[in-house]
Amino acid sequence: MLTMLWWGNAKRDDPAGEEMDAMATNARIEINPKVMLGKPVIRGTRVTVELILRKLGEGATAEDLLDAYPRLTREDIRAAISYAADLVAHEETVPVATPQPTSPS
Repeated sequence: MLTMLWWGNAKRDDPAGEEMDAMATNARIEINPKVMLGKPVIRGTRVTVELILRKLGEGATAEDLLDAYPRLTREDIRAAISYAADLVAHEETVPVATPQPTSPS
């Protein structure tokens, strides 16, 4: 069975004033092809990073998520946000040339 864990590589400041070690925090994120079709999930659950981000984007609070998904912790929610931020930070944009119309000869 292939299982991947996502490991961050830097320390970050938590808004609450605590320093979070991204490596430790994001050891909570697991990518396993046999769980949720390989989408990143909170380790040991079927709760996807995508679900957490979508719910937060729709206006849900951390408390809403903790109530709806009792196995989640605040650290899991922070890990999902950190994981997504790192994906976006390392995203590459590749310009693609558009074909130029040819004139009839």
